This record gives sequence, C-alpha cells and structure tokens, in this order.
Amino acid sequence: MLEEREEESPTLVVNEMVLSDLCSDDMDVGIKKLGVIDSYPFRTACKQKFSRQVAEEKAIEWCSIWQTAVEDPNWNPFRTISPQMGKLEDKELQQLRKDWGYEAYSAVVIALTEIKEYNTKGRTMTHHLWNYE
Repeated sequence: MLEEREEESPTLVVNEMVLSDLCSDDMDVGIKKLGVIDSYPFRTACKQKFSRQVAEEKAIEWCSIWQTAVEDPNWNPFRTISPQMGKLEDKELQQLRKDWGYEAYSAVVIALTEIKEYNTKGRTMTHHLWNYE
C-alpha cells in the first residue's frame, strides 16, 4: 500500500503550475509529436482502394512502412541540385504521390520536414511544446 506524501516535491508543484497554464481556456498550446506521419490521408486513400474490412489494416500497414522510411537516416529523398533547378524528389516519393495521392504524400513530406527542422539527434520522432493557434 502506498503512503500519501505530506509534502509535494518542488518538481510536482512546478509541473502542476505549467499544466494548469497550458490547460487554460485561452491557450492553444500543447505537446506535439514531430516527425510522425498523420495516418488520416492513408486511411482515406485505403477506403477508396479496399473494402471496409481491409482498409484500416492496410492504412496502418502503409503508414508504418512510410514511418520507417522517414526515420531511416540513410534515406534522403530531397536533393538540391542548384537554386535555379530547386529540389528533386526520389522515385519513392514520386510513386507515393501517384499511388496514394497528394494528401498521403504531403503527410510524409511534413514528417520529414519536422524531423529535419526540429530534431538534432537523428531521424526519430520528438516531442515539442506547440502553439496550435
């Protein structure tokens, strides 16, 4: 049986203060997982391609495949050739857009961009305070 603490630790007090500020009605701040692919576009595309029973399973499968690709440090799908030519995409991303649509493609690109922009420790998902306004 756990005994109740008579005094709260300073860390708990600070955590409660921060959380109460974040949870106020006028704040749109929260924790966001950066580098995680939004599964909604894959679910939408799979509902159009597969039966209802199979669609959710296929969406999870394809989202997981692309999440693994996003986290692979050896995969660099964007290469800048020159300022005039811009960026060239690899064939996998081009095929993703063709097979699954712009929304699924965009979800992968957003996850890649977030990892590149916000995570300095490698190609993994990370948490950040986020202003949802």
